[in-house]
Amino acid sequence: MSDAAKLVRCYGDSTVRGWTTNGRADGSKPGADGTVQGVVDMPWPAGLQALLTDAGLDVSVENHGVNGTTATNWLNGTGGVPMPWAAEMNLSGADLSLLCLGINDAPTELAQVYPQLLATAKSAGRSLLVVTPNQILTGYGGVDSRAATIIAAAAQFGFPIADVFAYTNTLPDWASLLSYSVIIEGYWSGIHPTQAGYDLIASLIAPVAKGLLAGAA
Repeated sequence: MSDAAKLVRCYGDSTVRGWTTNGRADGSKPGADGTVQGVVDMPWPAGLQALLTDAGLDVSVENHGVNGTTATNWLNGTGGVPMPWAAEMNLSGADLSLLCLGINDAPTELAQVYPQLLATAKSAGRSLLVVTPNQILTGYGGVDSRAATIIAAAAQFGFPIADVFAYTNTLPDWASLLSYSVIIEGYWSGIHPTQAGYDLIASLIAPVAKGLLAGAA
């Protein structure tokens, strides 16, 4: 990272960290029969770094995704999140922050807490890009209402959006870009993207992030 490089910090859950599961066609849970779960080679923050660099921007993109986290965890600094959101926003020094949550959140709690995250970022004077979560298989309820909550909050506080949900929700073959894409009652597959899915997410975020970073020059 050069002295002139812009700092981009990406916050959120396991889909920011880059978690994926690669298992059996019958939908057996990860770990059964030698199946694998872990972080992909290039989570979308790393993909974003590559795309912005290729576009000629001098940037350093950091991945601060924490598995299993919710808006409440990020607000309070719990569940593996290193510090409360207010402290993070005041201390981060980022030229651009990205926030992607929603998959792990209860809808009612998200509606109460998510606006507090944005209000805090606004108060701290942060440039923030709101990233909606990728759609998950409808057999697990989808994230439609939670994405709507996030979009409404972004509009309320005037933050730009990279609407990953809208694109992945209408993509005919999106299920093929999710790991464990098998709908079985009571089984949590079809949530985390494959490497190809994460590459797609990076490509959706990059143009918005590039515009914001260029505007901050």
